[in-house]
Amino acid sequence: MNPLGHPLGHWNYPHEFNPNEYFGFCYMIINNKNGRCYIGKKQFRTHRKCNGRVISFHSDWKDYTSSSETVMEAILLSGYHNFSFEILSLHKTREELEEAEIALQLEFKVLTAKLPNGQKMFYNFRIG
Repeated sequence: MNPLGHPLGHWNYPHEFNPNEYFGFCYMIINNKNGRCYIGKKQFRTHRKCNGRVISFHSDWKDYTSSSETVMEAILLSGYHNFSFEILSLHKTREELEEAEIALQLEFKVLTAKLPNGQKMFYNFRIG
């Protein structure tokens, strides 16, 4: 899914940035066929304990789509090419990232927003 040579994979963001300077990002996935969306967060690195030490690894963020089964099913049904992947904000700490995800989900009213046809606008089923 990662277009070769594209530094952000399939993610769109209007500014250049160095992922090594950030902990993670908040994002919106948009189903371009029906207008439904998903707001979530992703870390640039993962951390694992190995022999009592914490080791940092690059995550799969460039290829990542979503941990939401509903979104993954929609991508399989509608086709990957019918989705947009937008980075909304970058964050330097885990705490900032978690707070920003919740703030964005509340701002966009992910639990109650409706499309003009009355369908639930967001795939999100919970906040945070």
